[in-house]
Amino acid sequence: MDGAAAGPKRDRLFDALEDAINRVAGEWESEPPLSRGGVAAGIAGASNGNRRPAAESGRRVSVDIGPFEDFSQLVRFEDAANAIGATGDISIKRFSEGRARIDVGLSEPVDLLRELEARCDLEFKVRSTSEDELILDVDDPT
Repeated sequence: MDGAAAGPKRDRLFDALEDAINRVAGEWESEPPLSRGGVAAGIAGASNGNRRPAAESGRRVSVDIGPFEDFSQLVRFEDAANAIGATGDISIKRFSEGRARIDVGLSEPVDLLRELEARCDLEFKVRSTSEDELILDVDDPT
C-alpha cells in the first residue's frame, strides 16, 4: 500500500478510536471493569449486561489477530467471540498497528478456533495455535 492510500485509512481508524473513547470515558469511571463485555463490545454498545463471567477454574486463551483495516473490524471480531456460549469476559489487551491481542476467558471446554470461524464474517488464516494462544491473520479482501 502506498503512502497516499495509507493516510486516509489511518485517519479513519484514529477518528473511530477517538470517538469510541470519548463515548465510553465516563462509563469506565462509574462501572466496574468485570461487568463489561469487553472494551470493543462496550464501545459498540453491544454489552448486554448478561455476560457470563469466566469460571474460577476456567482457562484463558490469548488471541493475536490482525491486521484490521479499521476499528469496526475489531468490534465485529469481538462480537463474534462474545456470541460463543463458552466465553466469559473478553478484554483487549493491546491494539497497535492494526493488530490486537485479545484475552478470552472460557467457562467450559470449547474449540475456540472452530467457533470463531463459524461466527466471524472476517476471513482469517491461522498462523499458529496452541492450548492457550491463537495467532490469526486477517485476509486482505482484495
